[in-house]
Amino acid sequence: MRSARSTQPPPVIPFPRPASAPGRSRLRLLRVADYVEIGALALWIGGIATIAAVAPVVFQIVPSRDLAGRVFGAMLERLFPILYVAVALLTASGGVRFAVTRSGGPAEIARWTLLGGMAALAVVVGVVISGEMRAIQTAFPAPIEQIALDDRARVRFNDLHKLSERLMGVAALLGLVFLPFAKRRWQGVR
Repeated sequence: MRSARSTQPPPVIPFPRPASAPGRSRLRLLRVADYVEIGALALWIGGIATIAAVAPVVFQIVPSRDLAGRVFGAMLERLFPILYVAVALLTASGGVRFAVTRSGGPAEIARWTLLGGMAALAVVVGVVISGEMRAIQTAFPAPIEQIALDDRARVRFNDLHKLSERLMGVAALLGLVFLPFAKRRWQGVR
């Protein structure tokens, strides 16, 4: 009599076995990090682009330059917390990716450098420059359009305004430069 063990071939599995549970959970975590990164970039770029598009309209429609500045200032006060959240989400997604993959290299160094620049610009413009502009604006004895163009405080206000516009342009550009890093990751995990 033959033994049952020796006559039966091993079972054939027609499809590859699914990845182990730890591998699948790592992949899910990377996907979530990538979705978070794309969403945060949308907040960053979209927020800055919206503000850039709305500013000329506000100053064109609102009859007083002083009132338009106050309206736009209130809009910026709402934008900067959104930018800070975007930076926090980009940092978290990058941290999760590093924790899961332990990969680095020149691309990751460039990504973290861009992110550091974006965070620094958001804080400098949102806290330092905007804070000084608010202080100057509240100290004006009259609406800004009634202050002499050569008044020291108005000159300083105008200089800060130009600087903040330029720095926000650089911040938007850094967000756009960041996109290929997110795209490369996005293509890698689907």
